[in-house]
Amino acid sequence: MRPDTTRETARITRSIRERRDVGRVHVAVYALDAGEAVDADAIMEGAGLDPVAEIELTPDDALVATTEVLARDLAYRATIMPHEDAEALASAFLRCFPGPARFWTNGELLVAHAHGTSGAWTSATKATFDSGIVIIGPTHAGLLWVEDED
Repeated sequence: MRPDTTRETARITRSIRERRDVGRVHVAVYALDAGEAVDADAIMEGAGLDPVAEIELTPDDALVATTEVLARDLAYRATIMPHEDAEALASAFLRCFPGPARFWTNGELLVAHAHGTSGAWTSATKATFDSGIVIIGPTHAGLLWVEDED
C-alpha cells in the first residue's frame, strides 16, 4: 500500500482539506499492488485512528455519509459548505476508488444525520465527535475521517 500521488487524487484530497475547514480532517488514498489485501482496520491504524469502522455501507449510503461529513459539523450540524458542493466533492473522492469498492463507517451517525435524526457511533479518537468512511477497492483504498469538538 502506497500513497496515490496522481494529480487528480492530490487535487481532490487538497480540496477536501481546504473546504472542510472545521475540525481535524484525515484523508488518504492509497494505491494497492496487484493482489494486495488490506482491511479497514489497517487503513484506520495507518491514519493513527482506532480501528472502529465495522459497519458496512451500501454505495448509496457511502455517498450520503461522505457528503454529510463534508457538509456539516458533527457536533452541531452547522453548515460547513453547501450540500451540492459537498456532494460533488464526495462523488469526486469516491471516484478515486475504481471498481467494486466496499465501504465502512463507525456507526449510524452520518446516515442518521443526513435524514435529520441522531445516531450512535464508536469513537476512533479522543475527540467529542468523530466519524467518516473507509473505502477498499481492488486497486485503491483509503479513508476520509473527521474529528469535531463541541
